[in-house]
Amino acid sequence: MPLDNSIFRAPAKEMLPYLSICSEGKERQGKTHFAYSAPGPIGAIVLDRNNENVAIKAQREGRDIRIADFTQGKWVAPLVGKPNANFHIERWKAIHDACLMLANDKQIRSIVIDTGTQLYEDIRMAMLGKLVQVMPHQYGPVNDAMRSLIQTLNTSGKHIIITHKIDKEYKNDKWDGKSYERKGWKDMSFQCQMALRHECEMLREQQDDGSVNVRPQFLTRIIDCNQNPMLKGMELLDDNSTFLEVALLVYPEADPSLFVD
Repeated sequence: MPLDNSIFRAPAKEMLPYLSICSEGKERQGKTHFAYSAPGPIGAIVLDRNNENVAIKAQREGRDIRIADFTQGKWVAPLVGKPNANFHIERWKAIHDACLMLANDKQIRSIVIDTGTQLYEDIRMAMLGKLVQVMPHQYGPVNDAMRSLIQTLNTSGKHIIITHKIDKEYKNDKWDGKSYERKGWKDMSFQCQMALRHECEMLREQQDDGSVNVRPQFLTRIIDCNQNPMLKGMELLDDNSTFLEVALLVYPEADPSLFVD
């Protein structure tokens, strides 16, 4: 019995030159700067208040950015008292709809979600009404919603960058003083093509006149990459710590114009 061609097909002859990136790092380590180095127009789902100033700077540098901001106005829970009963449901629906708008817009070339950590909290609050004291079997609908959204974005033909916060990683209730883990949906790195860790170190450089110049050094480390596992552990510094440089490592034979404005 022959295979049903409506179900089975041959793999594509070439890898499609799109990147789906799970990006992580502590606060102010360059995650959002990296995300806004992707080719524009960029559509951003802003769930983190620290995004705005970075977007303004990127726009001044010529980046074409469109923002759906969920950190202001009616999308922010009141500081005093409880939000209305449907607040979290309405907020998640608005975020979901905004993501689909970007996925379906023919002009948008890159989609940024800042942060995926907050996105996962929004889905949990909408579906479960709380973030703690949740039984494992209750996460089924939450995980399905998250997976469905990411898969929809990944099949949109656009570059996807989803940033994440990190927190101390404890083993046997102890922190070794250096290990961190991504905060948010545990399956995110499996749904993305690659995972990156962003870091920033302040360098003290001795000048010829005896003075000391202090400057930030930004670093992007490749945690893993399913297209090319050999890239694992590679580090990119400062001006090389950009979407273009990462993309050309993954697709060395691709036309660079695919990854710039």
